[in-house]
Amino acid sequence: MQVAYVKMHGTGNKILVVDQRHQQRPPPAPSQLRELASDATGPGFDQLMWVGVATDPAHKASYRVFNADGSEVQQCGNGVRCVARLLANETGLPEAFTLESPAGPVSARVRDDGQVTVSMGAPEFEPANIPFLADQRALRYPLEVSGQHLEILAVSMGNPHCVLQVNDVGDAPVSTLSPLLEHHPRFPERCNVGFMQIRDRAQLDLRV
Repeated sequence: MQVAYVKMHGTGNKILVVDQRHQQRPPPAPSQLRELASDATGPGFDQLMWVGVATDPAHKASYRVFNADGSEVQQCGNGVRCVARLLANETGLPEAFTLESPAGPVSARVRDDGQVTVSMGAPEFEPANIPFLADQRALRYPLEVSGQHLEILAVSMGNPHCVLQVNDVGDAPVSTLSPLLEHHPRFPERCNVGFMQIRDRAQLDLRV
């Protein structure tokens, strides 16, 4: 199968956008997605956004989200921004519209300078809705990972996120700790892993 794509990035995330509103083909199989995600066998991506026709005509388009390992997830904020920017090119800037996502409608606004903001909705902290396995809702949760005792925040913005507070995001153990947290059994649908450094009451750095 051959499809046209646009390779973009959102704050460092490599995003591949495939517009299938006209051809309406199904997305590739997981094994094909993994090949496409690799720089050695394909264009390379962190997330692939498969754009289609919205079931509700009130929305400009729909999209599905696939990770580099071939798995499908419900949401990707940087990917949504790339989709919105690409769609806005068709009609000119600025523009505001909604998109249909697996996690529900998403509002997007593309400014006349090309910058894109999206409203992902209110964060979800209820463990059962994230989903995250916990007896009750809490601000932070203890979590044991390979003998380490951590405190994490669990939240959903359409897909599960595990957030750890660190002193310096530059020194965060992203490559070693993230895979263990992503596949932790208390996140039954896996999760994005974020390392958060609080600068002051109004600013923080986040490395995902």
